[in-house]
Amino acid sequence: MSTLAKFSLEPSEDGLTPMDRLPLALNIDPGLDGLYGQTLSCAEHLPHFLDIIWAIALLQKPLSIQALSALLGIRTFEIVEVLVKLHAILHVPGDDTTPVTICRSSLGPA
Repeated sequence: MSTLAKFSLEPSEDGLTPMDRLPLALNIDPGLDGLYGQTLSCAEHLPHFLDIIWAIALLQKPLSIQALSALLGIRTFEIVEVLVKLHAILHVPGDDTTPVTICRSSLGPA
């Protein structure tokens, strides 16, 4: 429910209002896979999307934005641009030194 609320209600740069996003969320296939897919599709066009999401999903220890930047050789503002689009499925910190974490453990490494 928390993920659904974040997707629908939190500010986003997609040009859609919460009232526009709510029907999208309600029409997603049952389960969280559809919501995750919808959220990921909002950022997949951004530069470095795959590198960033793979690093977050596969690393055993969560890294900060600063550490992701150093690891991937990507500027912090480019990482933040991707993370902001993924706020419904990631805990995105308000600073560059706190680790970025996945909202649900089922999305991370096994």
